[in-house]
Amino acid sequence: MDAQTKELLEKALSGSDITGKLVQEVVDKVIAHIFFSENPLRQNIPVKKGYGTSYEFNRRTSSGTAGEAIADTGSFTPAEGSYTRVSLPYKIYGTSVEVTRFAQVAGRNYIDILQTELEAKINEFKEWEQRAIIWGNYTGTDASEYSGDNFANGLIKQIVDGGGNVVLLGSDDTGGDLTLAKLDEAIDKCYANPNMIICSRTGRRIIQGLLQAQQRFVNTVEIRGGFRVMEYAGIPVLTSTAIFDTLTYDYDGGGANKYVSALTGGSTTCILILNLGDAFIAELESLTSKEVPVSSSQYTRYEVWEYITPVVRNPKNHCVIFGIKVSS
Repeated sequence: MDAQTKELLEKALSGSDITGKLVQEVVDKVIAHIFFSENPLRQNIPVKKGYGTSYEFNRRTSSGTAGEAIADTGSFTPAEGSYTRVSLPYKIYGTSVEVTRFAQVAGRNYIDILQTELEAKINEFKEWEQRAIIWGNYTGTDASEYSGDNFANGLIKQIVDGGGNVVLLGSDDTGGDLTLAKLDEAIDKCYANPNMIICSRTGRRIIQGLLQAQQRFVNTVEIRGGFRVMEYAGIPVLTSTAIFDTLTYDYDGGGANKYVSALTGGSTTCILILNLGDAFIAELESLTSKEVPVSSSQYTRYEVWEYITPVVRNPKNHCVIFGIKVSS
């Protein structure tokens, strides 16, 4: 934690108003600073304010007749697209921070302990949240697989289930090697111009190796938050621990979970290509914290939470590459 952040948090945790309550607004700001610091993915995925219990919109399916040529005296065939109402419930994601009474009296002061624990826990939550946003409800029914009634549908699930674009590598469940031609194919499949590529660090090294093999420069670009990241075809390439290198590949998509049957146990990864005008986070309540009552004097507890749901309005504007081998 940098000195400025530490000073702000210490003031917030030690300062009080006439009621004796902590200065909660400052605590919230410091938690948000920790959460978004070194988090280029969340800083660059747009956030839109929501209301109600769900984010709702109409998803259009094009008509069967895009256009036609007719004779001078002819008439155009009436045709219109159809609309489906999509409702994405907001879900509460969060974590808790606890400091035991023993830790408070064991040599360090309470504020130092809480600072350390708060920073560590928010960093852990930051990675967990990315995985829930990307993989929510894609595989299994267990919370360890980021699935279940308490999870929102993630970006990849919305793209695949909505008939979005996919590129499958290899000819069986072992996957195949990524090529620049396949990466270009995935980009070209997107109806709208993509402006974010998300991959694992291994995936990024694979792309770098392909560029270097063709003696092409590995360029960088600055994105929101002041981060400099690799770019491909003018598109920023961001890495995330949410893109696993252990995906169990299902080439024919015949299983209950298309193309990925489990997030662990395999040796493939994937690449997610997004258009950020169409994919975003709908937010009912931004990251908030509160000291909560406890049933024991053995510890004090802070809870941190948010109400959000990932949104993909038109799955055709995005693409996922599945089955990228990460080992021979």
